[in-house]
This record gives sequence, structure tokens and C-alpha cells, in this order.
Amino acid sequence: MIGKPIPGEQAAEDSVNVLPAILVDSVRAPIRSSNVLHSPNRNFAIRQGRWKYIEGEPSLALRRVSRRDELKPQLDDLTEDPGEQNNLLSDHPEIASRLADLLNELRTRGRSR
Repeated sequence: MIGKPIPGEQAAEDSVNVLPAILVDSVRAPIRSSNVLHSPNRNFAIRQGRWKYIEGEPSLALRRVSRRDELKPQLDDLTEDPGEQNNLLSDHPEIASRLADLLNELRTRGRSR
């Protein structure tokens, strides 16, 4: 926003210039190819396009796990099911596997950009 480039390795691990999405009425392509998310209980998820994969594994450092029954691997098609009511993991194991691998790669690399 101030006309300075993102400073390479000195920027935060996930820093991406989102200014085009703010200033332009429509952006033709996604600014990021994927987006990593995590819940307060340190349950990681990754979204890529219409798909969202949730690991379903709490952190070992987590002392109290509330709502443990929700902590299971899940794959959602956010275009068809934005409320994430239908777990499609067994219907599309190849997509879940690809997203799980990408999440692990980003975690190992320590950066998502």
C-alpha cells in the first residue's frame, strides 16, 4: 500500500501482496494457490480452490481438547457445501491426499510463499 516491495526472506512466512484484491473490482486469478488455516486448538487445514482439507489432529501441546468428536480428517467442497456439512473424504481420497501432502510440504518448508 505504501509502494514498497515485500522484503523477500525478511517478510513473514506467509506474506503476500493482497493489494490487487483490495484495489481492483475483480481479480481474475487467485492471489495465492492455497491458504493454510488453523483453529484455536491447533487443528490445521488447507484450502485450495473449491476444496478444504482439515487434518483433524490436535496439537500434542494442547492441554484440553474441547469438542473432540469434531477432530477428525475432513474434506469439504466449499462450492457445493459452504456450510461444511458433508465430509467427502471417502469420496475423494486422492484430493485429500494431495492436500495433506501440500500441507505437510508447507509445514516442513516453514513458508507458504
